[in-house]
Amino acid sequence: MNYLPPTRLDLLLKYKYNEYKREGSILSLKSDDKIFAGLSHLAIFLDFIGTIATLMIYITKKDYSKFIEYHAKQALGYQVVILLISWAINLVFIGGAIGGFLGTGFIMGQGLLSIIPMVSLVGIRVVISLMIYGYAIFASLQAFQGEEFKYIVIGDFIDRL
Repeated sequence: MNYLPPTRLDLLLKYKYNEYKREGSILSLKSDDKIFAGLSHLAIFLDFIGTIATLMIYITKKDYSKFIEYHAKQALGYQVVILLISWAINLVFIGGAIGGFLGTGFIMGQGLLSIIPMVSLVGIRVVISLMIYGYAIFASLQAFQGEEFKYIVIGDFIDRL
């Protein structure tokens, strides 16, 4: 049996994608792998339904492809964290809005001043939402290109699960 030494490209691919040893190199990634991995990140736009969709991708495709398993796991962790934080902020926001209207006498004419902080909170929420969705879009683009992506702060924790 003749042994052929690895080419420079083989060594580069093995080094860069060593987490996917079972599948081989990036050249062995199918387009379906990239599509499912990218869609798992984009599912954040569907809120709770998107989290369920990402969970379904993870459950059904984890044995099919390590690449999909890795990205779906990262996306699922990110979506769950964002969903929980969003629900908590919504509870505070709704409670503050109701308290602001009732506590400042909105009906009596002073309530217009209570709208200003609420509008500021809405503006801050829009900016944060754009950042959250932009980060998910960036992650999906990495997945569509066949690249590995790990979310900042929570990515290492998700890997250990």
